[in-house]
Amino acid sequence: MAGRPLFAIVTTYLAVAGLAAGTLIAFGLGTGLSHGTVLANQPQYRQSEPLSQRPTQPEYTCVGPLQEQPAMRTERVAWLLSMNPYVVVADAIPYRDRTAQHYSYMPAGAIENISQGARHALAGPEGSYPCANGEVKPQYLSQTTPLWPLGLVLQLALAGLLLWLGWRSLRTPARRLAPGTRVA
Repeated sequence: MAGRPLFAIVTTYLAVAGLAAGTLIAFGLGTGLSHGTVLANQPQYRQSEPLSQRPTQPEYTCVGPLQEQPAMRTERVAWLLSMNPYVVVADAIPYRDRTAQHYSYMPAGAIENISQGARHALAGPEGSYPCANGEVKPQYLSQTTPLWPLGLVLQLALAGLLLWLGWRSLRTPARRLAPGTRVA
């Protein structure tokens, strides 16, 4: 699609930057526009307990009547995060299941934090809001529903569209030329 090699290189870098930063900006703007509510009651946090008792008990309980609470409906725009190349890589890499008792308080790495953030966005308030529907929600979401296949499909669709546009711009109109006309 680009006429000069330098312009093609710059356009490629801008496309990758658009996927890396633009998807985060679009997700942030979309989240700001997707307000909603969730039925939840109030969390009551426990006092500080010894480390040996923490993994077996949740850190809060749900008390009071269920009421509508304002919440961001991130599950509506989580597909935008799936196009981010960093989210695709982070979500595709398996890591330890921290729901087990002896792994729950080990520090997580950057890749795992990116994947958990995307999973919380995909779960929406019903899966990550404290006491949504009167249930204690885990802070750590397991790797049950992967987000990376959707991101890979969307990236391949974008690449296919760009390749088709490039092929279309380079196509020679040989059938519409007069007989004997040479194309260089």
